[in-house]
Amino acid sequence: MNRPVSDKFTVSPIHMFFLIYVSLVGIGMMSFQHDIVSIAGSDAWMATLLSLLVVFVLIWMMFRILEVQRPGEEHLAAINRRYFGKFLGMTLNIVFALYFVMGAFYAFRFYLEVIQVWIFPLMNLWPISLLILALAYYMVTGGFQTVAAICFWGAVFMLIFVVSQVVMVFPYLHGRNLLPVYVHQTSELIQASRTMSQQFLGCEMLLVFYPYIQSREKSRKWAYWAVAHSGFVYLLVLFISLTYFTPNQMEELLWPTLSIISMIELPLMQRTEYMVLTLWLVKLLANIGLAIWASCQLLKKDMNIKPRVGLGWIMGIFIALMFLVTKPNQLKLMSVLYNHIGEYLVFLFIPLLFILSQALRIWKPGNKKSTADDPST
Repeated sequence: MNRPVSDKFTVSPIHMFFLIYVSLVGIGMMSFQHDIVSIAGSDAWMATLLSLLVVFVLIWMMFRILEVQRPGEEHLAAINRRYFGKFLGMTLNIVFALYFVMGAFYAFRFYLEVIQVWIFPLMNLWPISLLILALAYYMVTGGFQTVAAICFWGAVFMLIFVVSQVVMVFPYLHGRNLLPVYVHQTSELIQASRTMSQQFLGCEMLLVFYPYIQSREKSRKWAYWAVAHSGFVYLLVLFISLTYFTPNQMEELLWPTLSIISMIELPLMQRTEYMVLTLWLVKLLANIGLAIWASCQLLKKDMNIKPRVGLGWIMGIFIALMFLVTKPNQLKLMSVLYNHIGEYLVFLFIPLLFILSQALRIWKPGNKKSTADDPST
């Protein structure tokens, strides 16, 4: 558990950007505007900025937690055991592993829901479900370097998608939809910020893949750049939505991003959203692959379960959940449960870890100067 990761399994510092970016930008990009605009209206961009500030602070806290750990123990499994003991630490590791699995399944099932509603209403979901699971299984068994490579391509496709969207819909935007500014109460902005912060659940995976990054000091700037870039993407898509639709229209749209894309016309292609949803499959694989890999790593480091065995269990959980989560209201219930658990594990637990790590760093016996060595005594 305390052995450092071999260099042949690690990736260069720049991959920190793609890993953090994938953990922050997920399937919620299709619908986040609907959730926050219904609370804060045209002031939703202020709530997005506030939530980004929270994520910056959380990333800074996680780096501070990691830098005070003993060599070979800079990962979530060892941190939980160090600060909470063997039993409670193991319980927390299992909770995090199941939480990662839940997040991966929700992204997977949400994508299938979009495919079924938007493209093929009568399609049987099992063939495409098994295909995606097979690709995810192959990706995770390839190791962390394979997962990082898919995260790279997921980030690239996302960039292509955003840039093309901005260029093509720019003539149809109406800046006056953003006015007036700050007409909502502060409590509404805070509530919208809390809702928006749920889009960034997944940043805690930094505590799992951090040992697999080379030159970790150099990787920190890439993590902050990833947060800034993901925030820019969310703000850009939000501004496009706010200036393309009115707030009242957006409250009626379940997936505003796809609604905008469906308005784009290209030569020889009538339904642009078909192409976007196809490319989004790479982004989906990056999201679920990274989460599943993180879950397998926690099981390996805490309970000595081989990754292939843990991966087989997770695939079984996915298939079982496919039988249980079959209706939109069930998917919505899973989303609410995942977000509530995430708020405790990310926005409360990580600050608690930060306080514990800094307190022990200051108060440990080695940091107390002996009065016998003090020349003033």
